[in-house]
Amino acid sequence: MKVQIYEHVHPDDVRRSIQAGVDFIGVKPGVDGLSEGEVDFDLCRELYEVAARHPDVFCNALTTAIETDVIVGVVQRARPDVLHLSGNIHKTPPAQVAEIRRMISPVKVMAAIPVTDESSVELALSYQGVVDYFLLDTPAPDGDIGATGHMHDLTVSADIVRRSQIPVILAGGLEAGNVGEAIRRVGPWGVDSFTHTNEPGSRRKNPGLVKAFAAAARG
Repeated sequence: MKVQIYEHVHPDDVRRSIQAGVDFIGVKPGVDGLSEGEVDFDLCRELYEVAARHPDVFCNALTTAIETDVIVGVVQRARPDVLHLSGNIHKTPPAQVAEIRRMISPVKVMAAIPVTDESSVELALSYQGVVDYFLLDTPAPDGDIGATGHMHDLTVSADIVRRSQIPVILAGGLEAGNVGEAIRRVGPWGVDSFTHTNEPGSRRKNPGLVKAFAAAARG
């Protein structure tokens, strides 16, 4: 079971996440204030340098941007292993994402899919040929995807997993106390946590919560 953790803002948090067994180190690089929690590109690359000492660990760059030039610019400046598209998916159609993927190769693309009802299944499958990973998450009120701290309908996520031909990471309100049951119900390739592994009132990660989450995910 792969484990992904967002959002890393300090090198010590990256080190501790890797020690806990985290596979995907999530960072939100940017300087345009598109969303809360962005780190500047210099710090982003510093965080990635810590992770680069571990060849089995992947560095993600999350963006909520929807413009191709902005998204490609984030990748060029941050230099991640994986681009995580977490903006309003209805404004980044499959053809656009396919072009972005071509432009940033060999960087992989992870598409966040907002899970609401059965329409989410067809939405996910429409991106199947143009991204490398799905991340199934709870939609935010502003149209972006994730960082709500709330779970969604796991029966829909389970349907997407059954029909997907690419790896699926489950997100949305997961913590050590519920991730095992969520894995049992959905059967994902990986799981993700952000809100429930933070220090209270902070963007820093709580190493104990991260360690407990990773351990619970792997049973």
